[in-house]
Amino acid sequence: MDSDELRQIHAFHQLTDKIATAGQPRREHFPILARHGYEIVLNLSARPEWPECLPIEKSVPDEAEIVARAGMQYVWQPIHFWNPVAQDVDTFFETVRAHRERRLFVHCAGNCRVSALFCAYRVLFDGQSAEQAKQDANQFWTLATGKPLDQHEIWTKLIGETLERYRTRRSAVGLAAST
Repeated sequence: MDSDELRQIHAFHQLTDKIATAGQPRREHFPILARHGYEIVLNLSARPEWPECLPIEKSVPDEAEIVARAGMQYVWQPIHFWNPVAQDVDTFFETVRAHRERRLFVHCAGNCRVSALFCAYRVLFDGQSAEQAKQDANQFWTLATGKPLDQHEIWTKLIGETLERYRTRRSAVGLAAST
């Protein structure tokens, strides 16, 4: 299949052979994702009542139905861009890990939320260096906001706290297992 089709999706990025990320797809992109073998669409975009929500002409209000008609599963886990919390990260990690054997397409409005969360995920679960993971995220943050991820204090703080929290958990589990 022609991967040029996939590059039509705003900020599309093939992260692994099973995971792709992007900004908000248009309605005609969902059947293309299905043809390329994606099984699950995970949407991290804002709730309609939040001020950061995409204008109606850029969002896809019936996205869940379009995804279902294309034969894929739809999961919506809205994350507030200006107030993301630790529970958002935990839920994201749980969802990605639960579906890691399936083809997963994850999007938000501009691939910022998604790339920031995958930055932490890749360090914690895939053994990637923090520098490489951040470098990948920076391209989408710069495209969407004009600044790299590390110039967005709210998200930089959330990712740093997440890395510390999970590393602390692992250390505690390791100590408990050795006693």
